[in-house]
Amino acid sequence: MPDEEAVLLTAEVFKAREHADFHTPSEFENIAIAAIEAGDPEALLRFYKMPIKGRLGKLSLNPLQQEKFLFVALVTLASRAAIRGGLDEEVARALSGVYCRRADAMRSVQEIQDLSYKMGMHFCHMVARSSGRPQYSPTIERCRTYISQHLHKAISLPELAGVSGFSPHTISRKFRAETGYSITDYINRKKIEEAASLLRHSNMSISEIANYLQYCTQSYFTKIFKEITGVTPRKFREGGGDIKI
Repeated sequence: MPDEEAVLLTAEVFKAREHADFHTPSEFENIAIAAIEAGDPEALLRFYKMPIKGRLGKLSLNPLQQEKFLFVALVTLASRAAIRGGLDEEVARALSGVYCRRADAMRSVQEIQDLSYKMGMHFCHMVARSSGRPQYSPTIERCRTYISQHLHKAISLPELAGVSGFSPHTISRKFRAETGYSITDYINRKKIEEAASLLRHSNMSISEIANYLQYCTQSYFTKIFKEITGVTPRKFREGGGDIKI
C-alpha cells in the first residue's frame, strides 16, 4: 500500500501538469530575495508591483491560515537573505520572530499582506544601513557574534580567547588589526548601540538600561555613552545624536 503522502503528492503533481497550473517559479521569488540581500528597496518595490507568476502553494484550506503560512515562509527567506547581506544574525532572527508574532495575531488576509510588504522593506532598509562594512575572518566573526549575543553580560577577554581558540594576547592583536578597535572599545560601542535602541524604542529608565548592559554605575554608563555619541543618554532620548558603528 502506498503511503498517504505519496498518494497526495502524485495527485497534486498530476493535477498541475494536466491543467498547466504550476507553482510560482523560484526565479520569481529570487527577485525579492536578491533585493533584500542587496539592501535595495527600489528593486524590492518593483517586485511588489509585479503580477504574481504561477500559483502559490496551497498550504491550508483556511484562507487566513494560508496567508499566515505563506508569511512565515516569506519571512524565513527574507531573514536569511538579510543575514547574507550583512545584517547581524541575531538581529535578523529576532526581527523575523517579531513579524511572525504580529502576523499570528492578525485576523484578516489584507492585514497580513500589508504586513508582508512592511516586513520586506524593513529587512531591506536594515541591510542597506549595515552594508559597506568590511568582511572579517571567521575567527573575528565568531568573536563579533559572541559579543552581539552577550551584550547583557560582562564579556571578558578570556571568554573571547576561548571562543576564538587563540591566546588573549593574540586575539586582542588580531581583533584590533581587523576591526580597528580594541576589544574593550568594540564591546562598549556595541553596548551603546544597544542602549540607543532601548532609549528610543522602550520605556526602560536610563538606570535600568545601564544595569542590563552590565555597567557598574549609571554615571559610568553616561560617561561612555557621551564619549561615543557626543550626547548624554537623556539628550539622546529627547531626540539628539545618532550612532553609526
